[in-house]
Amino acid sequence: MVRTDCTAETYLNWEREALDRHEYLNGIIRPMPGGTPTYNQILLNLAISLKLKLPKGIYQVFVADQGLAIPTYNEFTYPGVMVARKPIQMYQDIKDTIVNPILVAEVLFPSTADYDRSDKFQFYQSIPTLKEYLLIEQGFIRVERCCQHDADQWLSKTFADREQKMNIDSLDITLGIEEIYTDVELEDEPRLTVTEYFNLDNNSIEWHEYINCKSQIFSGKSVYVTEKCT
Repeated sequence: MVRTDCTAETYLNWEREALDRHEYLNGIIRPMPGGTPTYNQILLNLAISLKLKLPKGIYQVFVADQGLAIPTYNEFTYPGVMVARKPIQMYQDIKDTIVNPILVAEVLFPSTADYDRSDKFQFYQSIPTLKEYLLIEQGFIRVERCCQHDADQWLSKTFADREQKMNIDSLDITLGIEEIYTDVELEDEPRLTVTEYFNLDNNSIEWHEYINCKSQIFSGKSVYVTEKCT
């Protein structure tokens, strides 16, 4: 169900009584996708790793049910995981909605992945304190780390190997990709678009070939796209 023409105040009051979580964007209320065992395992893994690595008393880790306000776009949402520096800043002194995350992580659903990568990322970039944004796939190993390079530019890097380590510069810690996917049942190998393949291959120390929407080790020196990915 989608509700329209609703004020932020009405949404916040209504949301406190709702049985399910909803996202608010400038007058429109939309239900958020339900969790899966894989989704919850990834969130748990990430939150535990962050909690164990961060210095005590300086940061707070939030998981799933903590509200986030994005005043620039009049949006209220529930990121998968957030890290904020203490003291935590609340939206208009509302105790269940914060405004100052340093890191936000989303575990992607097929129905919302494009939105998380595009419009929602744009909304997140308007948060003055935010420095890093993680997009984590559920069915296969792929984590995209987006970090603020300067006021107008964000850079991204993709990690698709369990053995890789990912620096979280804003928190001065390193996360292993294996830590995120511990005890997670994965699906088949990811299907890549041609653009994703070239981005991945350019960051690799080995040659790869692209066949049937998948990347595999290649010993030659040429790349052939043999099938269009739909």
